[in-house]
Amino acid sequence: MDFGNKYYSRGYEREVTPDVSILDETPSAYTGRVISYPNKTVETRGFIGEKIVMQCNVFNMPRDARIIWRRESFQGGHIAEVINDGLMSRDMSRWKIGQGKQQDSVRLEILSLDETYEGLYTCECQYTGSVEPARIQRVLRVFEKSNTDPVDSNFAIKRVMVDMVKESLMRPCLVLQPRTKPVIVTHRSSYDTDANVNDNVVLQCAAEGIPTPYIYWQRTGGQSSIIRNYGTLKSGNEIRFDAVQADDAGEYVCFAENSMGQALWRVQLRVRHPPMVRIYPFEPSQLVNCNLRLVCTISANPPVLEPAVFWTSNRTGSITADTPRTRIQYLNAGLMRHSVLDLLPVTSADFGQMLTCSATNSLGESSSSVVIQQSPTEVRLVNGRHACNRGTKWTMINMKLLLPVIFIALDRLVFYSHV
Repeated sequence: MDFGNKYYSRGYEREVTPDVSILDETPSAYTGRVISYPNKTVETRGFIGEKIVMQCNVFNMPRDARIIWRRESFQGGHIAEVINDGLMSRDMSRWKIGQGKQQDSVRLEILSLDETYEGLYTCECQYTGSVEPARIQRVLRVFEKSNTDPVDSNFAIKRVMVDMVKESLMRPCLVLQPRTKPVIVTHRSSYDTDANVNDNVVLQCAAEGIPTPYIYWQRTGGQSSIIRNYGTLKSGNEIRFDAVQADDAGEYVCFAENSMGQALWRVQLRVRHPPMVRIYPFEPSQLVNCNLRLVCTISANPPVLEPAVFWTSNRTGSITADTPRTRIQYLNAGLMRHSVLDLLPVTSADFGQMLTCSATNSLGESSSSVVIQQSPTEVRLVNGRHACNRGTKWTMINMKLLLPVIFIALDRLVFYSHV
């Protein structure tokens, strides 16, 4: 079933909004020519003749969504135009479109900048069911850079510096520094973290490098590769969990990347929680006089010990492994434990019976129940094996093979007696 851009957890439906961001490759943020204003407007300042590269990244991108680049010109009455169709440029003489470094990203490249490229650039994630697409914008300004007069060759740079001073947004501009690979700043990054269920948790990652590293997170261990509401990849230096849950537990890896290389930092998130109990199959049924296997799966932290797991029946009370028709096995799989109940075999008296698996740890107790139903045919066990006795009765087969031989021998004996 296609859930579109909806996220389902514990029976609740929550809308998930795509997160759109722009990675400035050329010029990059460390040059001082990508300027963020207090009103959240971001302006990129380029020089005539240089190459401009912007990468639009969409995190938690819905299925069947598409990434569109648009431009609204500042010249001639604010003319708007669509730049791309998927990974195809609508005007290859002006725009170069390609796949970005991330899975859901589109790279926009201007090979040689001039005044006609100046305008408001918008990257949109368009998807079914959205009233307004998720979007992010960049203002591109174009400045002239003289190559003849050495005194005036830095005119555009000086203009950038003056503007930033006026706006109290002074940043270093074109400082010549050696380029370095990203390095994780460990004292500002999270180590392995333990939390109780419903706690608020923040995982942080800090990195340094030149150019400034691009930081993002991926989940590499746990019940899923999804990071809560963010999808399979979360940009930024931190992940926030409001009321952390058991299924948030796992390993999270922070990646810091720039043009010189990559660094990573692993954080293990452990969540203490009461038992969560499930019985497989959910709706057990079997043919009479065939075996039935029920597997009770228990996820808990701290884990549930064998004496704290027990089976009960609504008809006979506690179920033990001491009866000839019952077998119980306890399997240890770390924080996941399994209790396997075998009924050998199922009788007509078992149909309609409710069986309950209960488990307890220091944080609480939980249980799950199923009702045994009768099936007109054999239902294989959860491990795929046959549930009914299919052993070959060799005695009957041997007798059937021997009877013709006996009859032939008797006929010959009668024939020879008459001779």
